[in-house]
Amino acid sequence: MKLPPPRRLALRLALSTAALLLAVATAEFGLRQFAPQPISWLSIYAPDDVLPYRLAPGAQQRVETGETSWDVFVDAFGYRADGPDAAGRNEATYLLGLGDSFAFGHGCNQEQSLYGLLDRGLEGVRVRNAAVPGYGPTQYRQVLEHHLGQPGLVGVVVTSFLGNDFHDGIWNKDRPITDGALGATAGRRYWLKKTSHLYRFLSAQAHALGLGRGESDLQLSAELMSHAAWVDGRLAEAERIYQTELERIRDLCRENDLPLFVVLLPARTTTDDELLQAALQTAELAPEDWQRDLPTQKAAAVCARLGLPYFEAGELLRTLPPPVYFRFDGHFRPETTRVLAANLERQLAPGG
Repeated sequence: MKLPPPRRLALRLALSTAALLLAVATAEFGLRQFAPQPISWLSIYAPDDVLPYRLAPGAQQRVETGETSWDVFVDAFGYRADGPDAAGRNEATYLLGLGDSFAFGHGCNQEQSLYGLLDRGLEGVRVRNAAVPGYGPTQYRQVLEHHLGQPGLVGVVVTSFLGNDFHDGIWNKDRPITDGALGATAGRRYWLKKTSHLYRFLSAQAHALGLGRGESDLQLSAELMSHAAWVDGRLAEAERIYQTELERIRDLCRENDLPLFVVLLPARTTTDDELLQAALQTAELAPEDWQRDLPTQKAAAVCARLGLPYFEAGELLRTLPPPVYFRFDGHFRPETTRVLAANLERQLAPGG
């Protein structure tokens, strides 16, 4: 018996839906059995009594985003380590490396991170990677306070990423921690990311193509270049806090006879032409309303006022052939960090 057109259409839709669900279920089962997909977000955090959060001592994780594949090991003291056997090495003489995800080495193994490379390149002193993703100048100062008086501390390096370090002073850092992860770890999307290997596989393919850049990130980049934001906007308060925290770090180092060196990493729009154009288009800034290296100029002026020795990495980064950054991850590629570390070795070495 021939079905009427509406029923034929309904039957086709039902069969198509069933076929799609079967294909999804088959793909999910196949990935789970033969190619399990690791999570692409860091789940290495723990609460802290002073800091908003910290790295969980002993945490280990393999991270794959489709664009990057890397390992994270945290030693017994809560600092990034070379491997699982580094169970809490307490160096006799060390430089304290402070910073956020750029100094931490997001997207890279520890030995490819800035402080990991300096640890191997500087003679006669270890470099402790005390950088934590999401930290800002206030947290840098709090970590330094924890280390003051500890045996072996001989100097401090602050690596300040100007793409968000000003904002970090005014952002709320009290973020929930669930399963070792920060931020929005509830709801259907998190459940899907946590549960489905197919979802993580498809996300990895999108990340490998550089997809996923949010409009909010572009607005943030544009705000940092806007003259008005530093006068009448929230960046006026952010600049004040940034200077206050660097001044407190300077004073603590002076009181404890510790040399201090500041590394200024420019906002990505300062060196990335593609991201610059995307940010300007999103914010619709007029030519007279913005300046590309404005956050760098603000940070350099703070360091000059405080009498801090510093290195501004923008000119160096502009000489490097692209790609300087991971497309989706947004952080430095390993070859970029190697060039930066080699330059800093010469400046941090005795007599440099």
